[in-house]
Amino acid sequence: MKLKQSAKRHVGHGKVPNFIGLDKKSANRLGIKMDLDLSHSGIGVVTSQIPEAGVELTKNTTIRLKYAPPTYE
Repeated sequence: MKLKQSAKRHVGHGKVPNFIGLDKKSANRLGIKMDLDLSHSGIGVVTSQIPEAGVELTKNTTIRLKYAPPTYE
């Protein structure tokens, strides 16, 4: 059995984490944990974010998360 790892969420102190694939509840939990300002659009799971993961956080940065229904292969 091959084990798949999820994407790394924390990319370092002071950097934007990876929200892709998270539902709104999980994204909010991570935002609270890291004291981030989040903006949500849509329903489902995060399909895109601005700024991208790994970008330096600046004061008053708002992370915009776009959600869409999940697709299954």
